[in-house]
Amino acid sequence: MNTENSLTRRDLFKKSAGGALAVAVLAAGMNAGGVPTLAQHATQGASFFEGAVPSAFAASPNDDIAHITAPGTYTVTANIYVDKKDTPIHKNAYVTNPSEPPLHKPITPVKQNATLTITEDGKKLLHVPVVNNTLGVMHISDVSTDGVLHVQSRQTTKWSTFFYKGDKRISEIVFDITHVKDFSHAYTFTACVEFVKFALYRGEKHWDLHVTLGF
Repeated sequence: MNTENSLTRRDLFKKSAGGALAVAVLAAGMNAGGVPTLAQHATQGASFFEGAVPSAFAASPNDDIAHITAPGTYTVTANIYVDKKDTPIHKNAYVTNPSEPPLHKPITPVKQNATLTITEDGKKLLHVPVVNNTLGVMHISDVSTDGVLHVQSRQTTKWSTFFYKGDKRISEIVFDITHVKDFSHAYTFTACVEFVKFALYRGEKHWDLHVTLGF
């Protein structure tokens, strides 16, 4: 036998121990390159398997919108959704999530999807893309029901369906959050209009839209 190619019992023990350690590390959800493992994906639940946009597992400091004050442009988190009490599936439907039924459902919030711009004079404008093509947002009111969160502007994109009379939907909403003090709850907008393309629930809707800032 060639001794250079054979393993001693000590060598076998070392390799076996090393393999066990590697398995333990992976089971703990870590790897050498810092890439999310299956254990980490499993903890994401619906956000991974329901078709939500993959996002960073560790929250960015920029998600803390309340404490960003220096002039500049920041990537932050903001979500817009129809509450589960209104949707036929009895789960929140996020128009900031591009997932489309029947294979995927936009039922989870997304992260690092919005842009916050702070001007030299302290004005804070939050640009939130509206990306869902199944639940099209046709209209959102100018101010939240509590009078705190204001819509600065709306952008539209071409969007058509055989059953809808118009040819555009809202693709981005810019909110003025300069005077927002409470970032811990959702802001509600009434008198909104949506159109659902999915066959089972197709038609014009008048559901409230809710906006969360930084979470």
